[in-house]
Amino acid sequence: MSNPTPIIPRKSFIELIEEMNLDDFATIHFKCLKYVSGNISMTELFYLVMTVRLFKPAMIMEFGTYNGRSTLNMAINTEGTITTVDLPRSKKLRTSYPLAREKDLDESGYVGLKHKLWQGQDKEITSRIVQVWQDTAKLKFERYMNKYGFIFIDASHTKDNCKNDSYNAHKMKTRHGIIYWHDYNGWPGVTEALNEYYEEEGRPEKMYWFNDTSLVGRFF
Repeated sequence: MSNPTPIIPRKSFIELIEEMNLDDFATIHFKCLKYVSGNISMTELFYLVMTVRLFKPAMIMEFGTYNGRSTLNMAINTEGTITTVDLPRSKKLRTSYPLAREKDLDESGYVGLKHKLWQGQDKEITSRIVQVWQDTAKLKFERYMNKYGFIFIDASHTKDNCKNDSYNAHKMKTRHGIIYWHDYNGWPGVTEALNEYYEEEGRPEKMYWFNDTSLVGRFF
């Protein structure tokens, strides 16, 4: 399946930070840097951590935990709490929207991993991470509405799932919250979903595809 043509404008993350007059003299920390298939790249991890460090969201929501590499690295760079949602392995074929299961794009192996990289880390870190085993389309949003300053969407990569997660994130973000997505121009479903979202939202000025990554960020 060919990838749709990306339409979201490119942006240098460093230039964005400069334009926002943010103090980038920040100390950041990393753990468990080893990359395995399904993880975000090192550049993407750096941008993710820098966003958390510079904007200091009190509460973070992550759609799609996988092995917890991004979860752990966000946690050690914030004093806030992180809620991370992953699909239980037993439910992976009974979701609201089916997972991608095409040749070379089968994501079923990325869900339901019981071992997370934050396990065994310092209790000060682990106490601020809440794992939720649930289909992101079935979350009880009354509990999560208008709470999260930063939301990272990297769950199922089908168009329907990504669109649904995107608009659910709107319900959960704070007024001036930030939403990031992963795998733009990587998974066809994500690219198509975000192209449609970008058009439906009136081509928002503060929505960018970061250079040298598959990350898209929207700042409200």
